[in-house]
Amino acid sequence: MRLIPLYLAAVILASSAARADDPVTPADAATLWKKRCSLCHGLDGRGPADPDKADKIADLTSKAWQKAHTDAQIFTVIADGVPKTHMRAYRSKLTEDELKALVAHIRTLGK
Repeated sequence: MRLIPLYLAAVILASSAARADDPVTPADAATLWKKRCSLCHGLDGRGPADPDKADKIADLTSKAWQKAHTDAQIFTVIADGVPKTHMRAYRSKLTEDELKALVAHIRTLGK
């Protein structure tokens, strides 16, 4: 009887470890964007539809914005958030690969 719970625990651990090593695909990044970012930044990255909030959230599709921000800066903002704003930190919620994938996704918004 005890072997079954131990076996199940081993299977669960093995499957979660395999998933942690899997690369994050562009589709995964798009899903992360939709789940974690689109509420404030919009699905297309242009910002919220609400004009009262639009001046507080950058249009991430803007060529000027894209040019003004390095990948490292974008990574840091996603990972550490922005104090005194609604931009929360995701370092403890996402893996480094997921954070990098979001940076890559944001770069696609400018094209």
